[in-house]
Amino acid sequence: MKNKGPRAKVITDFAINYLDEYRFTTKSNYENYALEVAASRKAKLGELTRLMASLDKQILDKKKSYDHAKKIVADESNPLRQHYISDLDNYQNEIKNLKKAHKLAKAEYDKLKTAIPNYEKYLELFDNVADLLRSTTSIVLMDRILRKFFSNITLKAEFVPPKMVNTRWEVTTSKLKEPTQSSLNPKISNVVGQKLRSLNQS
Repeated sequence: MKNKGPRAKVITDFAINYLDEYRFTTKSNYENYALEVAASRKAKLGELTRLMASLDKQILDKKKSYDHAKKIVADESNPLRQHYISDLDNYQNEIKNLKKAHKLAKAEYDKLKTAIPNYEKYLELFDNVADLLRSTTSIVLMDRILRKFFSNITLKAEFVPPKMVNTRWEVTTSKLKEPTQSSLNPKISNVVGQKLRSLNQS
């Protein structure tokens, strides 16, 4: 990523090196991923179901209010007629907005209802994560990728003479997120201690 500060560059270089070496694309990784997606999807589907039910009720209530106002407006002898004339357009706009919100929620619900990606699709998503980190210019995307795999990356500053300021950084420890950490062979810890440095460009 262009225009990164020295600390961000060290973290990114460390993550790229790590994810180049360990792809996390085994069947076990996929099974953990599928369980995580299923749990997240179930919670989101529940939220969307409740939202659509609430919107359905609001739409029904607004339609009843609109029909009530329409009857009053149709009765020219009703003293409240003028008051309700302006309400008709307001009710229609509110119903329209509620229906639009319901349509968006339903589309998201249908999207989530699709099958969990199979193992081949999972490989497409995760086999080239390091390359994605190399090419991205989005700080948000980089942060999302790092948070997907790492729960913590610790840096240490070195005082570099002659100014004795923090112009050099190195990764001292890192921890993978569960369940990725549990699925990792203990011998793989050699990369965690690797020191990656970047000189501060001033």
